[in-house]
Amino acid sequence: MEIIREIISISHNGFGRIWHPFYSEKTSNSLFINCKYKSHAIDMVMLLHSMFGTNNNISNVKKIKPYIFPKNRSVTTQCSIEFRTDKEQYILTKEVNDQYSVEVRLQSKNSTIAFYGNEANAKLAKMTKPIIVPGDRHHLGCPIYRTDCKKTILAMNNLIDFWAQNIGLDDHSFQLISRRNWPSYGFLGREYFIETGASASVVSLLGILAQATIRTRKFGYCPAIVCHIDFEEFNEFEMKSIIDLTSNICREERLDITIATSNSEQLKMDGVKNTKRM
Repeated sequence: MEIIREIISISHNGFGRIWHPFYSEKTSNSLFINCKYKSHAIDMVMLLHSMFGTNNNISNVKKIKPYIFPKNRSVTTQCSIEFRTDKEQYILTKEVNDQYSVEVRLQSKNSTIAFYGNEANAKLAKMTKPIIVPGDRHHLGCPIYRTDCKKTILAMNNLIDFWAQNIGLDDHSFQLISRRNWPSYGFLGREYFIETGASASVVSLLGILAQATIRTRKFGYCPAIVCHIDFEEFNEFEMKSIIDLTSNICREERLDITIATSNSEQLKMDGVKNTKRM
């Protein structure tokens, strides 16, 4: 099974509340997509989730479009993502309407082979896809590394403490708490809750990086990660510290992460791609 290890580039012509075109190409292991509004950052993560989904395809859009896509919402987005697995490099192109995939094309960049429709979805379904982490403050609803091992959880918490001290958050204590989900939540397994008095956004990001680091150290790999982190409460110095720390961790631990965030001002920093400000 191929593992999607790196997202190389992202482009779309407008999706949801992000009405303007967007293109970004990664130059390092981490990328911060800085949107003007938090709602735009959330839509960016939703779009990437739809792009890598394989059970949201609609083969006959003409018949169902009047029912699923009302006229006032019938806006189709074309999105293209270039990514690398441990075997090949691919370009995934989709036309999506809301969370539904209308058309899909998957092409190997190193050859002329291309897959369309159900064949493309079948090929994509055989890959270990990026981990999409929904941002929900103290709640990480999509854990990257599930474990009940107390030593492993302690190791992750130690990493969080160490990294937090590097960016000046040494006056707080935080830890990942493993709890079992209730069936009514729609899925089973383990998820993590963050106990902290510090900024939930910072600790959420550090919790994501800690899980990915331990998973890579134990199994030798971690798929690419996509998440949303709220930057609205930080000043420029704090944001630069977080961005630099994330970049260093990803480079040293061989991680790949794409982070959608929001700040009303454009950030002129390495590793940050700003969306348009109108």
